[in-house]
Amino acid sequence: MPSSAGWPCLGAGSAGAPYRRSQPPLTPADRPVSASLPRMDTTIAAAIIAGGVAAAVAIAGFGATILTNTQNIKAARDEKLRDRRADVYIAAIAAVYHRQASRLLDTRDTSETHVEDERDRRAERYLAVGHPPDWHNLEARLLAFASEPVTTAVQASATAHERTIGAYRAWHQAIARRTSDLLKAKRQGTAVPGPVDPALEAAVVRARKAAEDADDALLELIRKELQGKGPPLEDWSGLARPVSGA
Repeated sequence: MPSSAGWPCLGAGSAGAPYRRSQPPLTPADRPVSASLPRMDTTIAAAIIAGGVAAAVAIAGFGATILTNTQNIKAARDEKLRDRRADVYIAAIAAVYHRQASRLLDTRDTSETHVEDERDRRAERYLAVGHPPDWHNLEARLLAFASEPVTTAVQASATAHERTIGAYRAWHQAIARRTSDLLKAKRQGTAVPGPVDPALEAAVVRARKAAEDADDALLELIRKELQGKGPPLEDWSGLARPVSGA
């Protein structure tokens, strides 16, 4: 076995000093980037910083502009919606008044003892010059632009109207049956039938009052949405005055 004196020791250098492996010289690619760059002039550095600040300010201003434009677009859209909503609300009020006038005449007492009053005559004049509403078109516009409370109130008003018509139809049919029975009794000499159940007429009166209350509630809700809370109207159906010359 060869003597260890003939082999270099991996743990020590000459004269017993620690052995260090020699490192190859660094190439330009191995040097840190900062060491390979020239020292920057302070003026140039200040210009770069100023440019960065200006860019940040420009970005912030651009963001503010986008936010402002978005807010303006939303405000314009909301204003357009309010205008369309006001239009359909006005049309709804006119349609409800037309229906109210028609209901007054369609459910009035048709007996010989009925005396036509001023409300009857005013309703007749209004219907003579007014145009029947396009309920299908109005319903579509209400669904598109009306608020949920107003839409619900419109439905309640329509339901109350239909109940009034139904109550009147039941009463009128009872009157027609009694009239027919009276004529038959006279021809056959049989007993005269009894009077019509007064509860039927009372049901018409209650239903008519409920329909008018539903109409009034709808009007007050529309007024509140369009112009804020205000004093309720005493009798908004009285706003339609007799047509001059009629």
